Amino acid sequence: MTNSNQPLTVEVRDEVLAISIGIDTLAWAFEHQEDNNPYDESLNDYRQAWKITEPLTFAWDVKCELQREEEDGTTPLHLLFDKVCMAAIENGCGGSEECTDNKSAYARDYEKEGHAKI
Repeated sequence: MTNSNQPLTVEVRDEVLAISIGIDTLAWAFEHQEDNNPYDESLNDYRQAWKITEPLTFAWDVKCELQREEEDGTTPLHLLFDKVCMAAIENGCGGSEECTDNKSAYARDYEKEGHAKI
């Protein structure tokens, strides 16, 4: 299998959460997603709206969209991580504990920097 056909993988290796997908797999996944194949009543069938002709160019543009910042600096990737991190907590993940001291993460950071407790 070539790298361009690599399936979507998510791994933790060398203390890094790594997410990767081959560019041809990404193109195939986009071409086959539901939003790209809406039902057309005039055809009485589904029809593909877009096809990918240059997977590498498409992948670069997808990368840019994943990193596109809103006014507050958030990106679609930030929002994805926020959502899946909270889902992991709600599903009882290990390596976490509930905070019971009524402090925000920001207050804890402030105290770690050597400031007086809030």
